[in-house]
Amino acid sequence: MNYTSGVDEIRDLSVTGPDGNDVTVDILKPGDISEQITVEIEDAGSGIYVVEWAIISADSHPTSGEWFFTAGEQPPDPSSLQSAYESNEGSGDQQAVERSQILPKSFLYLAVILLIGCPVVVLTSVLPVVTQFGLSSMTIRSSVTQLLLAGSGLAVVASGGLFADSVTNSDSLGAITDAATSQTGGILLVQMVIAVCLIFVLLVAMGRNHANQPLLVLCSLGGVGIALGLGATSHSAGQIDWAVGAGFTLIHLTGGAIWIGGLISLAVVLPELLGELEPSTQRDIAWGVLQRFSMLAFISVTTIVATGLGLTAWLVPTPTAVFETVHGTVLLLKLVLGLAAVGVGGCSRYLLIRRLEPTREGFFGTVGSWLEKSISGDDSRFDTTVDAILRLVRIEIGIVILVLLLSGTLTAAVPTSTAVSESQFEQRAETLDIDTDGLDATVTILPVAIEKSTISRFKIRDQTPMVMNVQLSRNGVPVILSDEEGLIASHERTGTTINPTFEETDVASEYETTLLLPKDGTWEVRLNVWTGNSYLDNSFTITVVAEENQGNKDSGLFTRALWIGASTLLIAGIAVSVQGVRSFEPVYSRNERE
Repeated sequence: MNYTSGVDEIRDLSVTGPDGNDVTVDILKPGDISEQITVEIEDAGSGIYVVEWAIISADSHPTSGEWFFTAGEQPPDPSSLQSAYESNEGSGDQQAVERSQILPKSFLYLAVILLIGCPVVVLTSVLPVVTQFGLSSMTIRSSVTQLLLAGSGLAVVASGGLFADSVTNSDSLGAITDAATSQTGGILLVQMVIAVCLIFVLLVAMGRNHANQPLLVLCSLGGVGIALGLGATSHSAGQIDWAVGAGFTLIHLTGGAIWIGGLISLAVVLPELLGELEPSTQRDIAWGVLQRFSMLAFISVTTIVATGLGLTAWLVPTPTAVFETVHGTVLLLKLVLGLAAVGVGGCSRYLLIRRLEPTREGFFGTVGSWLEKSISGDDSRFDTTVDAILRLVRIEIGIVILVLLLSGTLTAAVPTSTAVSESQFEQRAETLDIDTDGLDATVTILPVAIEKSTISRFKIRDQTPMVMNVQLSRNGVPVILSDEEGLIASHERTGTTINPTFEETDVASEYETTLLLPKDGTWEVRLNVWTGNSYLDNSFTITVVAEENQGNKDSGLFTRALWIGASTLLIAGIAVSVQGVRSFEPVYSRNERE
């Protein structure tokens, strides 16, 4: 059994033979994570064997399904084959979303955001300005510590919830042991341990009235450790190379953590820092902090978008796949909300923050003045510009909270690449209606897919047996076949011909046969039967697609375009960041400027 993503834990795997008995002998999964599982079975003779499976994939997604295969020199009889297909419908739903994972994953993302973003922004954007203006860092100590405790607590709750969910969804008696010894379960336990240790250190620091820089660095490193666990169990790590996928996801998460965590930190820290100061001093400090954070946020957002395009190139094979799968649709919504958050941040950066620096005037200053008057409130503690900026920051935070929920949904859904590859040949019955000289025939083929939106052209995976059912009538009256040898399938390239025989069913004027096309390529299937007084002659094509040719030809162009966009954005971002550092304006108080 081959999987598109590595298998971490086997929950259930059994094979039932043609006689209905379990024929499973042994199950082999080489290594901790493997994309292939080998099952040894007993020989129960010719017929249909049913495989039922349930696994936890390397990206922590629990999935299950049922499929069957046939054994023997002759294809199985049509009735048994049709029953097997009908019982197999809907198994292994490739659009499934593990709803129980959405909130825990969202909380885990929020924990990473607080543990990485808060310390980084406080260390790089807040404390340097606080020190320069001679203020005490103890003013913000309590708020920063509470944010870090909240992040650590969320990490404990989320990772513990995900671990408990993996145990409760198992039928195994040794579910806890199985979960703990799996890669996913082990990572969740490590994340819990990291978070518990951070809580202990933070509580000790609060008791001793410490909130120094080493503590902030320690919390950020703990956040990186938890983020690394998220990267190791991400879709990209499961679908691509483990190290590359985990690394890309870690960079993506770190960029998002610094941006969003910085917003949350500023929304909490700035009001406490500025509340008791004069309006002029408020503007100077706010300008210094926000100028530094804006540069950091630009680098973070550029990193998010560039790595996001790269991850999309791996996980979304075609543009249409975005609209055809749950994963793709959620990804699109996340992109729209992300752009909205960036738009709000841009308004704050280019229209309001510039107003804190008296040398900035002109068009942006005029528009910024209008925006400031529109959204500033009646909070007498703050300068009107500072108040307007804080309100926009809160709006931006509200949007990114929705983005976090979508991120949790995204990781709980089957990756687009997997869902699309499985749905290209979705199992279903297709019907072809034929009317010749008053003779009506309804031909039903199971399972096939319509090719190129043409009703007389179908496609099927190679080595897939089909059930073909024919119903005949004339003016509503059943018609009986005089010759059951009425189906001929010819391979267009090699000329290979097969001639299966129709069998009469229990329903009058209804006939069926099993059709197994042995070569990949296009087959012409001709229905040519004699009813006693007239011929029914009609043909259609079935294209047998080999496994290696089941990809989408548009995938390569779309993927290259995404990688080109990611590379271009990254290069442009680096250039702008370097220029921003060169033109960085140090913060002075108004007295110093005078």
